[in-house]
Amino acid sequence: MPASRSTSPARTLTARLLLRPFLPSDWRAVLAYQSDPRYLARSHWKRRTSRDAKAFVAMMMRGWRARPRKFCHAVVLRRTGALIGNASLRPGRTGADIGYEIAPDFWRRGYATEAARALLDLGRRLGFTRIEAWCWSDNLPSRRLLRKLGFRQVGVDARFRKVHGSWRGRRRFVHVENAARIGMPPRT
Repeated sequence: MPASRSTSPARTLTARLLLRPFLPSDWRAVLAYQSDPRYLARSHWKRRTSRDAKAFVAMMMRGWRARPRKFCHAVVLRRTGALIGNASLRPGRTGADIGYEIAPDFWRRGYATEAARALLDLGRRLGFTRIEAWCWSDNLPSRRLLRKLGFRQVGVDARFRKVHGSWRGRRRFVHVENAARIGMPPRT
């Protein structure tokens, strides 16, 4: 049985979450978590403003109109209706990639895993045979999450972006269900 149910790519239900398109009014919830010092410490931004949050929500909303369409979801708790992050499936030339972020107050509760698993399910339903993900090299929880979902690390970009005055690396992962198609050796 799939980890998520979907009536359309726009709306996906998991055990505890609703993944849905962003609404203009979501900017306040986005600002609340994106301005949290714990979030900023792991982000490339130094601070976030209401203008930044509104622009972020607008960008996520534009994803639904893009060609190819980007499936940019607000991550909402089903129990309370609170927006706690975002999760996206973005088609590319060779497949799709997923991305996710969860508000710091909700870290370590399995919500990112649940949202990412729903994105994988969506990707399969849409016919993608290659699904990738990137994360900051120093983000150990995200690296563990990706491995838990069956992703395998396939690359490192040690100097991806200068963040707060220092270079930060990122790691590239691919879903191992598709490993044979890209010449990856079997897991031992």
